[in-house]
Amino acid sequence: NIVMKFRTQLLTACCLLALSRSAFAQSTKDLEPYGLAGKKVIALALARQASASGSFFYATTSDAGVWRHVPAQVDTAWESIGLIDKEISALDIHVWGSGPALFHAPIAGVAPRWENNDSTLVYRYENGQWLANDAGMARREIFQIRALMSFESGGHLPPAGTFAGGSGFVYRSNTSRRVWELGYFGGIGGTNTIAVNRTQLSGVVWAGGETTIFAPWIAKSLDEGKTWEVFYPDLSGDNACDALALDPNDANTVYAGMEGAVLKTTDAGRTWQKTGLRDTPVYFYGLALDANDANHIYAGGTIADPNTWALWESFDAGATWREIAAPNGTGAGQGIRSLVADPNQAGVIYIATAGYGVWKYQSAPTHVNDPPRNNLPQGFALAQNVPNPFSRNAAQATVMRYSIPATQQIKVEIYDLLGKHVATLVDRVQAPGEYTAQWNGKDAAGRLVPSRIYFYRLVAGMKTLAARKMILMQ
Repeated sequence: NIVMKFRTQLLTACCLLALSRSAFAQSTKDLEPYGLAGKKVIALALARQASASGSFFYATTSDAGVWRHVPAQVDTAWESIGLIDKEISALDIHVWGSGPALFHAPIAGVAPRWENNDSTLVYRYENGQWLANDAGMARREIFQIRALMSFESGGHLPPAGTFAGGSGFVYRSNTSRRVWELGYFGGIGGTNTIAVNRTQLSGVVWAGGETTIFAPWIAKSLDEGKTWEVFYPDLSGDNACDALALDPNDANTVYAGMEGAVLKTTDAGRTWQKTGLRDTPVYFYGLALDANDANHIYAGGTIADPNTWALWESFDAGATWREIAAPNGTGAGQGIRSLVADPNQAGVIYIATAGYGVWKYQSAPTHVNDPPRNNLPQGFALAQNVPNPFSRNAAQATVMRYSIPATQQIKVEIYDLLGKHVATLVDRVQAPGEYTAQWNGKDAAGRLVPSRIYFYRLVAGMKTLAARKMILMQ
């Protein structure tokens, strides 16, 4: 587990006083318990299915194994699915396929118990049982798996890559091969978090953690974890990066949850700035972006001394924040360990707490004087890509904006002049709203395609709603 570096009671009290004076405290009326009461929940993951009503929710606990819940089934309780005797430290879900042939498999990272001859680092849940899934990992060199994350592959694409971090290493694997290989990055301390835009198969992976001298680092890879560029945000004292969130509409914008602040970069990591949430006693273990509004951000964590609930939200991309007070009955010993945004409901997140189970939060409206939120689209729309023509350079990916009026399965696909499928950019259930998809000139296998005219189309269910052409140049 991540070692807490305790601050003094005086510092905590001063910081909390400063926060209470500078932020608007949100009431708890929009918080409701969501099960696993009394359990120490470490991580949450939501697996989408062929329809919005067919999702599966998974939660890992520190001492009671992995649990599963089906939100669409009224009054369905959480069901234990095993690993009760393991110290689980990370959770992810592999998702691949499309429509009725959409599959998923939970994977869990653990801290091995060497004294019991237990050396397995990763388990995969298949056909009702957990199987060892750490082939290729150097077991004796890894204290525990702290982070797991994978791309989702849609349509007829093969299962995409997944990534595991711990003890300064980042491993990469393929769902179908199930063999891990070490990336070229690692050995500088602990890897606490990994993030990708799950449905955008761009090959871009982010990771964060702390060095052996407790200095924070954040790294990115543009080639699915083969090579890495490392950044060292300038924060005084001991610190670490514990959470990352990527803007789905802007590949250059990334948020980082640190010890005491939430950072933001708008130039793909070259420079980092503190957002309006700074100089706090909070360890930010959870970041999430509203599924319908990338400027609506949630940041959650724990106050180190004591271990207490801390949750904030911003409606303006991190410029200002307001506090979401803890629900009645929670307090010391029940800090936040993870946040997950609901992909099918705007303004809804799920919260994992270290001692009070899972909570659901429905965001309340902003201040009365805030500008009104955009109305939902009244119909389908597909805009011309920008820029057009565009370059194959990954830094100049072209962007396609589209709108949908109702929740349903949406695809954005690329085809060549002969009608041959080139790539699927989006394949998921989406709520009503405006979205963007990006393409960097690569096919489904990650290969650069020739310079020529291509078509992109918006598909809902089995029906093509709109199509446009674009020009790819050298």
